[in-house]
Formats: sequence, structure tokens, C-alpha cells
Amino acid sequence: MGHGARKQLAELLGDAQRRGDFSTRIEMSARALSIEVDGVGELPLPLRAPVTKKLIAQARQASFGRGEQTLSDTSVRDTWEITPDRITLGGTDWDRTLDGVLDGVRTALGLPPTVVLRAEPHALLVYGKGQFFLPHQDSEKDDSMVGTLVVSLPSHHTGGELVVSHAGRSVVHQASREKLTFAAFYADCLHEVKPVKSGYRVTLTMNLLAERIRPAGEDDGDSVADLAHCLTEHFTEPAEERYAYGRQKAAPPNRLVYLLDHEYTQRGLDWDRLKGADAARTALLRQAAAETDCEAVLALAEVKETWDAHAPYDRYDYYGEVEHYDDCEDEECEGECLLDPDGEPGAERRRSGDFSSYELNELIDDEITLSWWTRPDGTGGEQINLPVAYAEVCATTENKDLTPYQSEYEGYMGNYGNTLDRWYRRAAVVLWPRQRSFTARAEAGSEGALRELQGHLDAGDLDRARTLAQSLAPFWSTTVRARRPRRSSPPPCPSRWDCGKRTLPRCSSRLSGWRPWASGTPRVSRQRPRGTDGRGPAGPSAAGSARLARTPGPTARRGSNRCPACAPRCGPPTAMGTRWPRRWPRVPGKQSSSSSPAGST
Repeated sequence: MGHGARKQLAELLGDAQRRGDFSTRIEMSARALSIEVDGVGELPLPLRAPVTKKLIAQARQASFGRGEQTLSDTSVRDTWEITPDRITLGGTDWDRTLDGVLDGVRTALGLPPTVVLRAEPHALLVYGKGQFFLPHQDSEKDDSMVGTLVVSLPSHHTGGELVVSHAGRSVVHQASREKLTFAAFYADCLHEVKPVKSGYRVTLTMNLLAERIRPAGEDDGDSVADLAHCLTEHFTEPAEERYAYGRQKAAPPNRLVYLLDHEYTQRGLDWDRLKGADAARTALLRQAAAETDCEAVLALAEVKETWDAHAPYDRYDYYGEVEHYDDCEDEECEGECLLDPDGEPGAERRRSGDFSSYELNELIDDEITLSWWTRPDGTGGEQINLPVAYAEVCATTENKDLTPYQSEYEGYMGNYGNTLDRWYRRAAVVLWPRQRSFTARAEAGSEGALRELQGHLDAGDLDRARTLAQSLAPFWSTTVRARRPRRSSPPPCPSRWDCGKRTLPRCSSRLSGWRPWASGTPRVSRQRPRGTDGRGPAGPSAAGSARLARTPGPTARRGSNRCPACAPRCGPPTAMGTRWPRRWPRVPGKQSSSSSPAGST
């Protein structure tokens, strides 16, 4: 499938009717809700300061989740929390009001009409002056959870805005002083609560659960026909390679991987619980797949991109004057406020882990790997390990327009650097022709495909089993190698050089005078090695450096970054110099940022 055809498919799905947004807001009368809290009684609305102080007396410090841990850190989340078992919701019109709100939320978020939303109370939160919650994503606490509903109780306060972001857009929700404010958003959206400036912000957070009530039966006519034509072209035309360089055309691809916009977990990845535009686009793809006799499954993908990038500032201005951070008042620091804690040149320290302001110049490399997918028959899913080729990927929203869950930037280091690595978690629709179903699943290491082969053997259908087994030959060795457990990391380099084997001190500026970018055999520095006089990190002695210089074996080439002592372990250089894996270990001077903790706003 040529680039033009893949672009056409992405544009067709992008032009599909957008059935909602990632966040919405509704206001209702405060008289519809009656709320009681153990130890306080019924809350009069709007809330006043004396009642709010009683709530704080009954509350506890709120925690948040980070991975498998539950943490409490007021520098990340500073708020008071009352658990739902101590809260009673009622009122003569509350059920009818909530049903109307949920119906409006379903429509505004773009969920299909075949889905009914249900709200489950999670916590009552109280924010006082100066309290906040840093940007985070809510963890999906139930298999059917698709989002969060924040009910702000009316009170007199300033600040405490709820900011919800997704795909480069942000929406700000400010609570009303007289009415109930319902703010809903998808669970994978990044959101934060700004510090409260005065008064108290009190909210009731609820989990939004989606339940399907009847099957869908939609038809979009011309759009489906155009998509079906794109799929037919994709599976019949030779695969396009990113760097062909005049080589022969490859065979048609076995699959198409269309990346979705929202994030999902294994438990929440289901055709009936897709969010916003994902639901509309996947509905069209499934109809087109049915017309072209293709199978479609949902999958989770790990995406990594490496960009040539630059910070929005430089250490020196146009006239060569040393620049400083805006709040640096030390005129004698000579720009050291822009360096990392070890003073490494070219590796500027960042005060935060947000690299969104960095200028992306050119995409150097990208990797997409499918790690899990649903079974074609809809009976659960399975772990897989399937790298996705360039010619198999299609997306309406590019990765750079989404928020990565982790970023690492490496400044200029002489012969490499100024690169920004970004990692994303995305869901995808994977399609393949039904006659290639066995090959497409087996290439991913699918246990189901192997069980199918075993079934033919057990049934005595040797011809069919032989045909299926022959289809595995082109990729079987690669698939088995990818599924083998990784070996443990090698021992540290004995000479403490930064050879890429482990995270080690930099040899280029601290040790014996050998430079990784210099050609020829490493020479011994005539200067006293740092570390012998108590200054700087310990390094090899001069005698040790001499031994390294006399070490037999391949010499360091220009562009190489390996030490002579462990050159045999690093492997022989290629014709174009030593080639290293794209994923480098963490080294000093390399900054990292990861996704924020999970919690409820």
C-alpha cells in the first residue's frame, strides 16, 4: 500500500463524523441533590466555611497511585478525602437528574447510543487554600470504566480550576458558586486541579461505567466503500519500504495496523467501550473489513520515537554572552545553572521533566510493537510480541500530537546527542485477510495459531498442517528469538569506561585522556588522573591506563564509543563503524520524564 493510499485511508477516517469530545460540562440546580456525610450530617448547599471545616475534620489525607504502589505525597497531591461508604446521596429529583446528566455526557463524549452510562461514587474531596493535584491520569478501577464524572458542590472559592488535556487541546472547568457542576472526561485524559486561591473547593468524584444494551447496526454507505477499496489495495499492492534504495519491491503486507487516539487497558479494550472518535472510526473499519473478507481485532501498542530536537534556549546568546535561568541571581555562575549537577558540558539540566516546548526537527527513528490483542472470536485476549513494519502502520492522529508517557532528552555530546526519545501507549485496530489469518496470528507468537496447527495434526489432516507450517518458515526463527527470555545484564565494565554496557562515568572528560571520537589507539595522558588527588570521581591509575593502551584487539574507530578493555565483549565493528542499539542505558546528563501518577480529581 503506497504512502498516498495509506494517507487517503487516514483522511477518510479523519473525515468521519466526530461524535463528541474528550470532556464536557453540565450545570444543574443544587436543589436536586441531598448529600449526607457520617459525622457531619446533611450538607447545606451552597457550602459555607464552617461546614467545610467539619468535613476536613472527618477526612483523611488523599493518596494516589503510581504503578503498583499507593503513595501519599503532598507535593504531588494535597487534598482531603472522605471514602464513599460514609456518603449517602439522595433527593427527590436526584435519580432523574443524574440519569439526564449521564445521557447528556454519553452524547457529548461520543459514545454510541447502544451504551448506557452508570455513575459509581468514588470519593468526596475537599481542597483548601493552596491545595492542588498535579497533572495525572485516572486509573481504570473497573473493567467497564471509561471515564470520570466530577460533581462540584457549589461554594464560594477562587482558583481550583479543573484542566483536562488530550491530543494537544485543553479545557478548563470552573465550578459554579450556586449550581451543581458536572464535568466528565475520559479516563486516559491528562488532568490537574490548580491551587485554590481562597475558600474551599468540594467535589464528589464518580467512576463512569459503560454497559451495552443492544447491538449496533449502522451503515455509512460511500465512506465504507472507499475504505474497502483502500483495504483491497493495501493487501494486494507490494509493501512500501521507508528506505528502499532501489531494492526489489517487497511482498504485500500481511496486516494493517490503524492507531487509535485514546489510551486503554487490557481490561477496558472492548469494541463496546471505545471512546469518542475511536468508536466512530472503528465502526467504519469493521464494516469495510466485512466487505473485503478481513478479520479485525483490537490491540495495545508500545510506540517509541527518536527525534532530532533542540531546547527552546541556548546557553549563549547571539553575541556570545552567557545566559542564565530567569530566576538565577548568581552572576558568577558562568551559566552553570544550565548544566547538570555533575557539570557535564553539553548536557543542560532541566528544571522539570516536561519537554513539550522542545523543537522537533526530524524524526530519526521509530519503533511500534504490539504487546496484546483480542482474539478474533471475541473470547478474551492474549499476550503477543509483534514489531510493526513501516508499510503496515496508518494513523489519523500522529504520535507527536499526543502526550508521551515518558521522555528522555540527551544534549549535544560531541559526536552524538540533541535527541529526544518519546514513548507512547496507543491502542490499534489490526486487520488482515481471512485467508491469511493463521499466518498473521502466528507471526505474533499467537498461541491460538499454534493450537490450530496442533488440532490439524491431531485430526490427521497432514496436508493442511503441512501447508500451515510452511507459511511459518519466513519468520519463525525471528518470532522464536523475540519470545525467548532476555539474558541478565553483563557485569560492569572493569575499566569504568562508558562503553554502552552499563551506566558508567563518562570517560571522555574524566579519566585517562582517551577520547571515544579520536581515531587510533588510546594514548596515556601525561596529566595526573582525576580521583587520585581527592578531586572528581575515582578513575583508573596511570599504570592502569598504560595497560589499557597496550590492550590488544580492535582499536577505537572514529565515531566509536567503546573502551579497549571490553572491546571484545562489545563485538566487532561494522563496515560503517560501531553500531549501537537504538535504546541506550541511562547515563549522567540524560534527563527523563515519565507520566504522572494516577488518582481521582
